Amino acid sequence: MGHSVTTTATEKQNLSGSLKEGQVLSADLCDSHGGLLLRAGEPVTLELIRRLAEQGIREVYLDEQRAKNKRVPVSELSAPYSPLTERQLAENYERITAALTDFNAELVAGRSTSTDELDESVTSYLQVTMKDAGVVLAACMGLDVTEVNSHDQQLQRRSVRMAMLATVTATQMQLSEQDCLTAGVIGAIHDVSLYGRSYSPFDKDYLEHPMRSVDLLRNAYGLSDQMRLIVGQVHEQCDGSGYPRALRAVRLHPVSRVLNIVDAYLTLIEPLEVGEPGYTPSDALAYLIQQTLYGYFDRECLRALLAATSIYPVGTKVNLDDGSSATVLRGTGSTYLQPVVSLDANPSSIVDLRFSERVILTPAESDGRFRRLPKSALQQILWRPAA
Repeated sequence: MGHSVTTTATEKQNLSGSLKEGQVLSADLCDSHGGLLLRAGEPVTLELIRRLAEQGIREVYLDEQRAKNKRVPVSELSAPYSPLTERQLAENYERITAALTDFNAELVAGRSTSTDELDESVTSYLQVTMKDAGVVLAACMGLDVTEVNSHDQQLQRRSVRMAMLATVTATQMQLSEQDCLTAGVIGAIHDVSLYGRSYSPFDKDYLEHPMRSVDLLRNAYGLSDQMRLIVGQVHEQCDGSGYPRALRAVRLHPVSRVLNIVDAYLTLIEPLEVGEPGYTPSDALAYLIQQTLYGYFDRECLRALLAATSIYPVGTKVNLDDGSSATVLRGTGSTYLQPVVSLDANPSSIVDLRFSERVILTPAESDGRFRRLPKSALQQILWRPAA
């Protein structure tokens, strides 16, 4: 089952032979769009050959230039190419969802419970994140797209997503392993007091829900006093305009600052009101950049969120300059405008835009799940009640 291998476009000559199991290549192996298939020096595997056949990729090439340009990082496309990791993340999503259900039910009923199962689930996410943050983010933003029918279901899905995205963002900030774990656990449980309540976010009582969550979590074994403190700070803003205590940045724990901007981002793209479309992720990030300039959010936390998601986050539909459309698979670190995408006309075609002449022109029009953010709303407070 051979696949012809051609050299880089600059050399314009063909190499004879085919890919063979165990073969070690002198340069990175890429598809016709520049997507990395195999790093230089790593052996060709039978799994790779089968994958190329299944995806209908008949021509690949050795990219000598990529190896020479040491300043350009290489993207590890684990998300689309690692069924084992994807299965592990899917199983862990089911596990953390079940653990959060049990945890919340016990606390709301006034009974004591433990964070042990949640700790283990977040630790699993953290271990994968340390190897490849992109695959966790891809799983996070693509998880469970089925329709939910209640506020509690929406809140639970949002809480799991927040646990995952907070873990990724904390690692991008290079916080300690313990702080990364704390970010994930608190992201999952900080809104426990909202379950079973139907009041509007604009009710006065809503602004006190962080402290009610702190009170409920006194019955949770495994949480330190510092972790409960962080729960009460998730909705505080760096400029002192947040709630419930209007604390300024100097009094906020670094993990609470991470959780604050992650919560704002998720609120923008996925409101808690069931059936209400969120804003396009790229618009939400552009909006948060401007709000950070106003002083609401921590700048380092914003940079970490951008590094994790790119300006065009995972799942965003985009229009390319050649007239084609694509879906973002993952960000590429500090190159915010050049994520890895799959072409909608041929989803098996993976393009790392850092190594392609193609560029993104605009995010695609709404697909029903998202709406565009009007320029007139850029100075409004959209992520929390205007207290």
